[in-house]
Amino acid sequence: MPAYATSPFLIAGSGAAPGGGAASLPGSSTGYSSTYGGIPNEANPVATAGSAIAGDIGNLGGIYGIAGGINALNENQLMSNLMGNIPGYSNLISQEAGNTSAELSGNLPSSVINLLQEQGAERGVATGSPGSPNSAAAYLRALGLTSLQEQQQGAANLSQMISQTPNAPLFNPDSLLVTPAQQQEAQQQANVLASAPVPQAAALEAQSLAAPPDNPLPWWADGNPAALYGPGTVQRGNTFYTPATASQQFG
Repeated sequence: MPAYATSPFLIAGSGAAPGGGAASLPGSSTGYSSTYGGIPNEANPVATAGSAIAGDIGNLGGIYGIAGGINALNENQLMSNLMGNIPGYSNLISQEAGNTSAELSGNLPSSVINLLQEQGAERGVATGSPGSPNSAAAYLRALGLTSLQEQQQGAANLSQMISQTPNAPLFNPDSLLVTPAQQQEAQQQANVLASAPVPQAAALEAQSLAAPPDNPLPWWADGNPAALYGPGTVQRGNTFYTPATASQQFG
């Protein structure tokens, strides 16, 4: 029988190369022999969690590349569809953004300013004091209130623009990350596989036990023909005869 050999408990990931390390996990078992196998070791969840984290960090560059490429593709397709369905879409959005920005700044069109000035002058005429501080104050008050209203309207328009802006779907990178649970399961499976005997070695051992070169009887007959064929069996060379065939052969 081959001598037993033990293998150390190995966990992929400690010092693993970027990108997840080797292509196959090194499994481990106790009391291992190529003929009879061994007992699979229990994977250490702390070590496998570290392996998963280290592998994910090593894969981040590739994940960034995939996510960025997919997000850019989705955004380009969205813009292409919008510009194809709405003529001048890009210019319309730019104009709306410009108007909202001006509103947020409280800027008033010259036509509104002229109207407020006229209203201030009319107030002065109506009160019998054109050009007086009273009429100027009324103009400034109306100007300030209108500017504040513009800012408030701009904030409302900005919120509406944000809520109505179509967004391309973002790629979720979670699907490319290995979880500690997945790493634990994979390592345990590797340990189980590492505990299996080598098929060729096991087959040769079974063959030698079934028909040893120095004993024509199977191992379970233990050198006793009666155990193989029953009481009364006789042997002539390498041939065994039961009582019925022996009486025919030898009388």
